[in-house]
Amino acid sequence: MADRMPRVVRATRLTLVSFAVGLALVAASVIAGGNWGAGYQYAAAAAFVLAWEAIRFGVWKSPDEEKRWLRAALIDTGKVMGLLLSVALAGAFITQLNDAVEQSARTASTAEDGSNHDRIHVRANLELSCTTTSAGVRNELISNLGDCECA
Repeated sequence: MADRMPRVVRATRLTLVSFAVGLALVAASVIAGGNWGAGYQYAAAAAFVLAWEAIRFGVWKSPDEEKRWLRAALIDTGKVMGLLLSVALAGAFITQLNDAVEQSARTASTAEDGSNHDRIHVRANLELSCTTTSAGVRNELISNLGDCECA
């Protein structure tokens, strides 16, 4: 048991330092806000995961099971953060895709409304000019506009 204590002490120190860094990064993310705050939050998450992995491999696992506890803790931290970043990127991609679809729907709706407005303005102008336009031109314009009738 005594031969294991130096490893436990080193792992505990790394855990305390990682946890303190994580708390400092959380405070920095609150102060910074925005995109910088999000970056600090990811760094804080990495620090907390490293603290957990240091306890897991440095204290709980016996030296016979895990000889290189620091390397194992760093590798597992990288795996967890890779998974978290993959999920975050997938969420960002889905958000961008959703925004693009909504923008496309708004543009189509606006274009449709705009063409109706144009049609109404052309119809009003045609009705005003019915008395001055020849019958052939007037009938051609009316057939293109649909239900517009000149009196």
